[in-house]
Amino acid sequence: MARHIPRTFRGAKSPGAVARDAREIFDPYPISNWSFAALEYHAAAAAAVTVKADVNEEERTLTFRLMVMNQEGKVDVPGAAGTQWELLVWAPSGILRAEE
Repeated sequence: MARHIPRTFRGAKSPGAVARDAREIFDPYPISNWSFAALEYHAAAAAAVTVKADVNEEERTLTFRLMVMNQEGKVDVPGAAGTQWELLVWAPSGILRAEE
């Protein structure tokens, strides 16, 4: 997950420091028994990946919203040099969908 955190949040931190930050934030939300539910493209450079998972032993829906970003942190074309899919929201409150 840490490699997909937006550059604007990573700043000058090392990959290890970013991974440590992500681990600390998500530590209270242990995930197990996950399965892929859906992939939706909202535009060429915007997508949402939805999974079903047990979070703290409770079945939850998780949605990861991603965009293709360039090295300057701007939206770009998928497959262009220096781009990668990055999470738009990576805090637990933005990923864990409220269950109905």
